[in-house]
Amino acid sequence: MWEDYFHPNGPNGNSDYMGQGNWFQTGHMAMDLIHLWYAGCCMGEFKANWDTAVVPSYNGKVTAKMHADTL
Repeated sequence: MWEDYFHPNGPNGNSDYMGQGNWFQTGHMAMDLIHLWYAGCCMGEFKANWDTAVVPSYNGKVTAKMHADTL
């Protein structure tokens, strides 16, 4: 985050430009790791074209979120 500037820090991520924390919907983020439910609840007003894809690998290793939302 601090070396390659690929991810907004706290003040920038919570700015109006970055949707006050709703970064992907602003159209200013190229990629975001999100839960599938986010597409249904939070992207209704998103006007740009978007798609889903497998998480890219780095040096042949894939890392993804490892938790579950449970009731």
